[in-house]
Amino acid sequence: MPAAIYSGAAGDGTLVRTADRVLWTPPRTGGHLRYRVLIDQRRANGEFDSRITPDFVITRGDHLFPPAKIRATKGSGSTAILHFDLPKGWDDVETPFSKVSGGDFAVTNSERKFDRPIGWIAAGKLVSARETIAGMRVTVTAPKGEPARPGRDTRDPAPGVCRKSRARSANCRPNC
Repeated sequence: MPAAIYSGAAGDGTLVRTADRVLWTPPRTGGHLRYRVLIDQRRANGEFDSRITPDFVITRGDHLFPPAKIRATKGSGSTAILHFDLPKGWDDVETPFSKVSGGDFAVTNSERKFDRPIGWIAAGKLVSARETIAGMRVTVTAPKGEPARPGRDTRDPAPGVCRKSRARSANCRPNC
């Protein structure tokens, strides 16, 4: 958790920050870890890998939730629910995760002991187009008033729109 990107770490249990690492030991009955994330990440060419404005945010879950090493007792597991409290006027959230009650998202990854949210996340004043392409359900999302792909209209959910390097312009489901 580089301090230049992640700040204000606090939680139940014990928490120790050493340089770019945070060691959190939750209480036996679970707990909560909170921290602040610098969203805007500009690449050398001027484009954004991650962007937040007064009207929208488009970022990757792996940017919001840094890698974690865990030690767990045999037979234990994790349950991760992603919940969003949106600013007034923001009306949409798109993630690669399944919606559960109350508009929350269930984060599941059977390959890991810790269900870390990864993949594109977009929220705010958005427009989305959904299509099934080659048997895969695809969602293309862009901020309202902006093309989902440079030179394309947001109503055109063409294949190949999802590009990891174009955080400003596309959100694709499942993880791309």
